Amino acid sequence: NVQVTKTVDVPGILGSAYYLERNQLYRPLTVLSLALNYHLDASPIWFRFLNIVLHFACTAAVLVLCRQLARDWTVAFFAALLFAVHPVHVEAVTSIVGRGELLSTLMMVTCWILFIAALETEPHRIRTYLVVGSAAAWFLGLLSKETATVAPVVLLVIWGIRERTWSRRYSALVLSFFAIAF
Repeated sequence: NVQVTKTVDVPGILGSAYYLERNQLYRPLTVLSLALNYHLDASPIWFRFLNIVLHFACTAAVLVLCRQLARDWTVAFFAALLFAVHPVHVEAVTSIVGRGELLSTLMMVTCWILFIAALETEPHRIRTYLVVGSAAAWFLGLLSKETATVAPVVLLVIWGIRERTWSRRYSALVLSFFAIAF
């Protein structure tokens, strides 16, 4: 029951629901991705191929995130390898409707990577760009699937582990993430 159109009508996609029967979910980035996929080639093989590519991108992002958190390539590699082959991802990768999960995951992990980079960056202007990029990635995750609403909670945990203090300069950032979510 996923709405996929033959034409890539961006205004129509932005104004339409993802699931049309009972719950009207709003996932325009997912629908746009599926519409582009359908427009290029409607064969299920290409939908699955793009899902595999997205899973590979998610795994690469998890590798970078784990490297930032653990500061050890060996630990990061094995964590990303576990992520790549874990059976919980089978449905998202092999099912066409799993696209939303893949896009949301990629955007959330990108959000966390950019946020950690902002914590570790000294020049204020560069930090601002990283924080804005982090918020933009999270917003794109929200447009992919509603599970991205948990990203700010993870940011708080990451921040608490890295900083070990509550800093006023990041309070506005975290509050803005929660304001967007609600």
